[in-house]
Amino acid sequence: MTPTQTARHLRELAQWLEEVAEATASRARAIEAEYGEVFRTAYTISGKYYQPYLDYRAAPEKIATALRLRNRALALARTYDRRASRQARLGDRADLAVLRERGDTAGLLKALSHRNQDTRLRALWFLADLRHPAAVEPLIGMLDDPALAEQAARALSHIGDARAVPPLISLAEGRGGASDTAVIALGNIGDPRATDILLKRLADPTELVLNTVAGALGRLGDQRAVEPMRAVLSRLRATTPENDVQKRLQALFCTSIEEAIDEILRVNGSGADDAPSGHVR
Repeated sequence: MTPTQTARHLRELAQWLEEVAEATASRARAIEAEYGEVFRTAYTISGKYYQPYLDYRAAPEKIATALRLRNRALALARTYDRRASRQARLGDRADLAVLRERGDTAGLLKALSHRNQDTRLRALWFLADLRHPAAVEPLIGMLDDPALAEQAARALSHIGDARAVPPLISLAEGRGGASDTAVIALGNIGDPRATDILLKRLADPTELVLNTVAGALGRLGDQRAVEPMRAVLSRLRATTPENDVQKRLQALFCTSIEEAIDEILRVNGSGADDAPSGHVR
């Protein structure tokens, strides 16, 4: 039930309570007109006067209770009016969270064609979070939109569907944030079709990209990656870190590359003699 519908029902309840209060008051007035004098003069209430007397005595409390409930219903109605107003200002964004909670992929897919870019991005991330295969094709289509390509590539990386590999390879051929994200996505998906672009990006100075590429090539086990990774390892070791943080990061990246080389050599049955000088065992 929407906030607007809830507010309408609360107003209907308030109207009913007001009618109850008025009916009770009317009944009390009728009792007063017919029996009031008897009630005020009789010392013992009995027989046919007893029930009207009880109704007469209970009327003020019933009226007060009905009016309190009426006022509470109207206050709640105003609260839901404000909530409906906020939701109207937010547009479809409030509804998207509900769709995510329900796992409503069809509704989220429909939101990908919304005119509002923020709505499309929120729908995109909710779909990625659900990892639903129906989201893959629409997300691939968003790779052509410069404003959405990086977000779409990150979402496809999260889903991990191999259908995204060819368009991600095309995006990875370029430069910039979207291209780097595409490389990372390809590394996470781990499809052999991405081997050539991953080898090409081994020379990338961006350490995060390099670390992902090395790990992916290690998992793919392509022996063509061994010498380029050894070259990268030599380059990293020849660099003097500026501070302790960079020193720790350098050690981490070197270890990742060494482990990737080990994995490739193991997959291809190469011996320890192939390991580079200074290689950690």
